[in-house]
Amino acid sequence: MDDKKTVFIIGAGAHVLYGLPSGYQLRQMICNENLLSEKNLQILREVIISAPEYNSPIHTRNEIDKSLNKQITQFVNNFRYSMMPYIDTFLAVHKDEMSQKIGKAIIAFIFSNLEDRKNFYVGKKINNPYLPRENNKVGEQVDDDWYHIFFRKLSAIKKGGKPPVIITFNYDRYMDYALFNYYRYTTPSMVEEEVMQHYDQHELNKLVHHKMQNESKLYHVYGKVGKLEWEEEKGTSVGFGGARSGDMYKNICENLYIVQDERLNLQVVDAPIKKLTGNLTPEERRLLNQQTNIFNIQKAISEAERLVFLGYGFDDFNNKYIGLDYFDKNRGEKFPLEKVWYTNIGLNEREEHNIHELFVKYLPGGTTRSSGTSVIANKSGQTYNCSDILGKF
Repeated sequence: MDDKKTVFIIGAGAHVLYGLPSGYQLRQMICNENLLSEKNLQILREVIISAPEYNSPIHTRNEIDKSLNKQITQFVNNFRYSMMPYIDTFLAVHKDEMSQKIGKAIIAFIFSNLEDRKNFYVGKKINNPYLPRENNKVGEQVDDDWYHIFFRKLSAIKKGGKPPVIITFNYDRYMDYALFNYYRYTTPSMVEEEVMQHYDQHELNKLVHHKMQNESKLYHVYGKVGKLEWEEEKGTSVGFGGARSGDMYKNICENLYIVQDERLNLQVVDAPIKKLTGNLTPEERRLLNQQTNIFNIQKAISEAERLVFLGYGFDDFNNKYIGLDYFDKNRGEKFPLEKVWYTNIGLNEREEHNIHELFVKYLPGGTTRSSGTSVIANKSGQTYNCSDILGKF
């Protein structure tokens, strides 16, 4: 991590051990009939429709509620019967406004209520959710707390070294929260009594966040369940963990980018000019921010000397979105890529073959590959979880 440009790509599988669902488990949660309880439907309705929209001269509130319940139920059924494994892939097909609203509301509702500070205890043992592996059985208590390994590696980076870039597909804010606390409690100047007396907690949080932004780069591909206290002004942030109100869920939905929306390219063509004149609408600003976010992600990947995939499923849609197919399309160009590691629990032989095909024709420096060489660092036939991968460098 110190002397090489290292980019971590984190998928849902990396956070299963911390109590969050994989892509497939999220599908199961959405398709579970418990999601459509009257209590949950009421919350979802509050997110999808604004209070003034109930003031219809044609329909009563009860009629509007029944119509929304029907649309939410139909959305869930469509997702169930589609057999598509991931909700974001499903929403890439169903781009109508109501499907987008319902999809975002469901994601916000599920993930914001799963965040839990207790999941950051170092050395915590958890039930093994993986397939049987070596001597570990499904459900057996295992120690695979890769976060504490990651931060131990981060703390070993010398002054002037190259901190990693972190790209996450996860909607949760576990990495945001952990990174903030790492800088908050490992920077001496941030914990001195004099500093604590001079700044209130909100101001101190802003200082820590500024340091975090300068020393680490963290990107959420599809957004996250709200901005944390140190990222937003007082009263508009969404705290880590805990119950949410309807307004908070709406705030969360504003920070989610579910699909590779054509609007990113079509509706904000003149956005740079409008940005200079201050005439961007809130929606244009939101889409322009996501354009910038994806550009930075693709740039980081193209400049990486080492790519590390943790819990990532290598879905074709996601590969293209972050620019992984760029290696395949531009075989004549030189890339600095030297090594690729990836977790492979749950991947079959064909899926691993496809991963190798993404990078197989590149030697370090981008020259044409000769037989028997590879930037893939994984050894054939071995199983790797997150801790295994982090232990390699």
